[in-house]
Amino acid sequence: MEKYVYIALFAPLVGSLFAAIFGATPKKLFVGIVTSGLLFTS
Repeated sequence: MEKYVYIALFAPLVGSLFAAIFGATPKKLFVGIVTSGLLFTS
């Protein structure tokens, strides 16, 4: 049960870091999909 709390807390952080690192390139579809998936997970 405790691992779900960590997933809910850190999934948006990981998603925003992923978007910041890989989002600088011109509009990549996979960046949006991964970031949205991590936000949906939380």
